[in-house]
Amino acid sequence: MGDVDERRAWRQLELIGEALGAAGRTGAELWLRGGWAMDFTLGRVTRDHGDIDWFTWAEGTEASRGS
Repeated sequence: MGDVDERRAWRQLELIGEALGAAGRTGAELWLRGGWAMDFTLGRVTRDHGDIDWFTWAEGTEASRGS
């Protein structure tokens, strides 16, 4: 991963997996945006990420809460 904080990147990848798993269980459609989306497209972690950006339809926010 080069000059990337590997511990932080692995934790963020775990969080991404958890969020996508929860979305799948509730039927919510959830997509990555921003830097992490680009890294998944490239197939590698290119830099440190300060956050994880998401997109969902308005209906997905209710499903993701389990409502």
